[in-house]
Amino acid sequence: MNGAILRWAFPRALPKRFVQTASLPLLMAAAYYVGCLAGFALRFPDSGISFFWPPTAVLAAALILVASRSWSLVLAASFAAHAVAHAQNGVPVAAWPVQFLGNTVQAVLAALVVRRYSGPGLLFAGLHKVLIFIVGACFMAPAIASLIPASIYVAMGWAEGFAQAWRVRTVSNAIATLTIVPSLVVAVRHLKNRPLVVPRRLVEYLLLLAGLTAVHMAMESVARADALGLAALYAPMPFLLWATIRFSGPGLSFALLWTSLMIIWSTLRGEGPFAAAEDAVIGVQLLIAVTAVPMMLIAGLLEQNRREHLALVDAEQQNSAILRALPDSIFLQTRDGVYLQHYAKATGDSTVIRQSFLGRNMRDVLPPEVAEAFSQAFEGITGEGPSVVEFGRMVNGETRRYEGRFIGLDGNRVLSIVRDITERWRSEKVLRETQQRYALATSAGGMGVWELDIHTGTVLVEGDLRAMLGYSEKEIGNRLTDWQHLVSPADRERLHGQLISFMAGLSPTFGLECRMTHRNGSERWIASQGAITDKVGNVPSRARGTYADITERKETARALSDANDALVRTGRIAAMAELSATVAHELNQPLTAIATNASACLRWLDTHVPLDILRGALNDMLHDSRRASHILERTQEMFTNRPVQKASLDLGEVVRDVLELSSPRLREFDVHLEFVLESKPLPVLADAVQIQQVLLNLIVNGVDAMQHVTGRTRVLRISSRRCRRVAVVSVRDSGTGLQADTATRVFEPFFTTKPAGTGMGLAISRSIINGHRGRMWLVANVDVGTTFRFTIPLIDAESLAPADAPSSSVTVRQHR
Repeated sequence: MNGAILRWAFPRALPKRFVQTASLPLLMAAAYYVGCLAGFALRFPDSGISFFWPPTAVLAAALILVASRSWSLVLAASFAAHAVAHAQNGVPVAAWPVQFLGNTVQAVLAALVVRRYSGPGLLFAGLHKVLIFIVGACFMAPAIASLIPASIYVAMGWAEGFAQAWRVRTVSNAIATLTIVPSLVVAVRHLKNRPLVVPRRLVEYLLLLAGLTAVHMAMESVARADALGLAALYAPMPFLLWATIRFSGPGLSFALLWTSLMIIWSTLRGEGPFAAAEDAVIGVQLLIAVTAVPMMLIAGLLEQNRREHLALVDAEQQNSAILRALPDSIFLQTRDGVYLQHYAKATGDSTVIRQSFLGRNMRDVLPPEVAEAFSQAFEGITGEGPSVVEFGRMVNGETRRYEGRFIGLDGNRVLSIVRDITERWRSEKVLRETQQRYALATSAGGMGVWELDIHTGTVLVEGDLRAMLGYSEKEIGNRLTDWQHLVSPADRERLHGQLISFMAGLSPTFGLECRMTHRNGSERWIASQGAITDKVGNVPSRARGTYADITERKETARALSDANDALVRTGRIAAMAELSATVAHELNQPLTAIATNASACLRWLDTHVPLDILRGALNDMLHDSRRASHILERTQEMFTNRPVQKASLDLGEVVRDVLELSSPRLREFDVHLEFVLESKPLPVLADAVQIQQVLLNLIVNGVDAMQHVTGRTRVLRISSRRCRRVAVVSVRDSGTGLQADTATRVFEPFFTTKPAGTGMGLAISRSIINGHRGRMWLVANVDVGTTFRFTIPLIDAESLAPADAPSSSVTVRQHR
């Protein structure tokens, strides 16, 4: 409120932080000043003795509530208020410091005791906290703090004796602390926390205060010192008990303060049981003390029991929630197996007991084999650890697995926990089967796993890799370098490069096929795959992978390649057999010409023919011999046994060479040849001899397809063209064509429509085109015959033709 007043009065001159800082001392000074006025007003008539001294209690409550760093401000403000109030009351200036010193020492001691052993705002949190407050703050602090003022009072002549001065001051401050401090602490805590006020509870408390007021009003008419007067003194006790039980410490504190003020006020007005007493002040103080102390102890005990009860309820709720959340069935049984209590969900499983099973023995409610297993487990129960039993049951037509755990609570009871472990049991079963398959695969298939610690370079290899290489477990270490030394020198540099990239994190995976040296000097092929599995600060730290012995696969692939090469050569030989007559016919022409020219030259030597004529004949002989040699060279290249040699070449030139080679056969079978060839080069990466073999095989098949054609011209059309990324070559015949079921099988090995065919020509041809990353297929012509096509990917043609060369076609019709 003081802060609000300051902000209203000086809205611009005072910053917010200053207003907050100034509020505490102003509020403290006002409270202390009011307390001093109340203390002066509560002095017994014709005496300087006060029933209790509120300022010290107000200061103690403030020191309990505020932070220790603010104590200096609180004490300074309190001293200023102390001086003003005592000056107005006519107290000599010399007495101000002495009185305030006693008040300060008492308040500081009380605050230190409460803050150290009880905690601010928790005076009634338990019986021990109430005892600490009563003994430490209400009696020990005033007793210690009154020693110095009492001595000074006697020395200055303000008191007749030390004992009387010490007693009066101690009791007055003790009663004030006992009644005022709890109320102030509770009020400030309430204002700070702002709890929800229940109207019904508020009405009840107001009725309680009204009852206390009515009782005290009735007590004012009793001014007697006999038994009736003594009974009137304890008339408020039922209402104080009501406040203690229903409203605990906070409600009791205000009720006690209200009762004390009403008793003091009645006594000051000369009414009530203490009106006729000789020492009314001491009587009132004793009444307040003997009333407040037991009530506060009861309140502390009740609060402690309430808190313990709430803790037990909370623990019970937590345990209940845990039990409800657990999938297990939990039973409490006797050592003989009788069910006492259970925490089990209602299921259709016969192993879960129902409410009707309580009080019955497990042998009467469980299946015999399960009950027997449980009984044996009960016999082995100790206090050190649980006994565990696993058993299976048929539930709804399926086998389920359970685990029973039994542990002794005491000498007479056992806690039983039954858990459904079917899923775990199945997972473990699958895991065991997987481990068995893994062990079988690694032992029989040359497979295994490895794990690499990148920081230390340690590699753990599981499997029989050492045995595959002819070494024992101790002969090859666990360092990465130990394994690198076994890699073939031809693959070591490639392995090193991949490992550097992989271990540096540049490549997330690792994959390599390399040769490793056997102990006997031979080599085995090992394929390894791996990946980074752990990182530390985005830096790879651990990798895992697999390895496999692929030596047999490599040997099989090499054998298959050799067999395929032999098969290709077989196809070439078959084609050579078919072309042998054509080649002989082709060679016959230049050989005949050579023989004729040679005979003519011999005759001309005897007749002195001019040298020009003789020279021309010799040149013809030389030309014919070169022609024959060229025919033999091309034939030899096609059917020679040499490895595949892919090179950049013009596919159009290869087509022209094959056409020149196959021309005799076309003429022999009266076949008209038409070819439409791309004039611009078709650059491809291919083996010329294999492409020639494919073309020759397609031409031979086309000619064979037209052997039985009569009544129309036999035409073989060969074309080449450029597409976007591939070169396309087509061989079209005008034969009888293929049936639908036959057309789908012509590329199958050993399938043929020729009586004397091997069925390998087209299969080999497609294999060759596939090896060149191309494609081969057939198309049934609309009119007659069949067209075979194949593609080969194009490459950069800058080295074969100018970039601006036009793309056009050249059409040639060749007759027989």
